Amino acid sequence: MTRVWISEVIFSDDTKVTIEKNDIIVLVGPNNAGKSASLKEAASLLQTKNRKGKVLKDITIEKDGDNNELISFLETFSKKEFTGNPLPSYQGYKFNIYEQNAKNHWSSYKNGLADLIHIFVHTLTTEERLKAANPPSSIKITSQAPQHPIYFLQKNDRLEKQFSDYFKQAFGTELIVHRNAGNEVPLYVGAKPTPLAGEDRVSEGYLKELEKLDLLHQQGDGMRSFVGVLLNAFISNHSILFIDEPEAFLHPPQARLLGKMLAKDLPSERQLFLSTHSEDFLKGLLDSGVSNLKIIRIQRDNSINKVSVLNSTDINNIWNDSLLRHSNVLNGLFHSKVVICESDSDCRFFSALLSTQYDNSGSIAPDILFIHCGGKHRIPTAIKALKN
Repeated sequence: MTRVWISEVIFSDDTKVTIEKNDIIVLVGPNNAGKSASLKEAASLLQTKNRKGKVLKDITIEKDGDNNELISFLETFSKKEFTGNPLPSYQGYKFNIYEQNAKNHWSSYKNGLADLIHIFVHTLTTEERLKAANPPSSIKITSQAPQHPIYFLQKNDRLEKQFSDYFKQAFGTELIVHRNAGNEVPLYVGAKPTPLAGEDRVSEGYLKELEKLDLLHQQGDGMRSFVGVLLNAFISNHSILFIDEPEAFLHPPQARLLGKMLAKDLPSERQLFLSTHSEDFLKGLLDSGVSNLKIIRIQRDNSINKVSVLNSTDINNIWNDSLLRHSNVLNGLFHSKVVICESDSDCRFFSALLSTQYDNSGSIAPDILFIHCGGKHRIPTAIKALKN
C-alpha cells in the first residue's frame, strides 16, 4: 500500500522515540510542556526538513511504494484531469497536484513531502472539526472531487450507517444525510424516518419527515466536534493524522467513548498523533485494549522538553490494576508533581493547607495533584505507576 509514516522522533532532550507505522501516539503532560507544539512541528517537518522546531529536533520519514504505485494510488481516490499539459493533474480532498511534481516530491521524500503533504498528512484544527458539521454546497458526486467530509457520507451508504451508529452511542440519536436539499448537503439529528410503501430517500413524503428533525450544524459544539473528529479520522486517505485535544467541547462520557472509538475502530493503515489534557479521553484509549498505543509524557525544563515513553506492555500492566483503572492516578500525567496520600480526607487536608498558603500571599499555587490510593498498602503500586 502507498503510504508514509514517521519512524523516529528526536526531542529537544535528545530522546529518540521509535514509532511503528500503525501506532497511536498520545502526548500528555502539564500545561505549556510542548504537546501542541510537538504536533505542529512534526507536521511542519513532514513538509520540509529545513524547518527546525523548539520541541522536536528531527523526524525520520519512511514510505511504501514507488512512483508508479503512487500514481495508481492517486487514481483510486482522486479525479484525473488534463489541462493542456503533457501529464494529468490529480484533484482530491484538500489537494490538486500535477503528476510530474508528485513523482519528483515522492523521490525526494526524505527531505520532506512538499506538495504531497496534503495527500498524506492532515492536521485537524479545532475550527475545522466544528466546520465539518456545516452543510457543503452540492456537487456532482460522480465527477467532482469531494472537498468536504460530508460528501463521503453522501456517496457511501455503509459509511453513513457506521457514523450514525457511532453518533447514537455517544448522544442516543441518529445522524442522517439529506441527499436532496437543493444547493447544499446538510446532516440531520434524530430518529431516521421510515419511507412509506412506494417511497425512497428522495420521495417528497420522506423528505418532509426528515426536515422536521434538527440540523446538526445548529446543535452544540460537543455534537459538532465529535462528528468532525470522527469524520476526518475515518473518511480520508491520509497516512498521518494530527489532532490537538480531540476531547474539546465534550462531556466526560463522550470524551471517553471518542478515545475508545479512535483506538479501536480507526483504519489500521494510519498513524494517529494526539495531544490531550483529558483523563477521560485517555481512559477511553486504554479501554480499547489495542497493542499499538504509545503514551509520551512531555515536561518542560527551561528550554528543554524532557520526555518519557510508556509502550503498550507497560500500559497494559498498569491498566490491569483495579486501583489505577478506577482511581484518578492517571491524572498525574497532566500535572508537574503528584503527592500520594493514604486517604481522600488526607488529600483534601494537605491541598487546603497548600491553597491557603498561596492564597494569603496572592501568588499562584504550584501545579501539584493530590491523590489517594485507599490505604498504605496500595501506595507502592501508585508510586510504581507514576514513576513509569
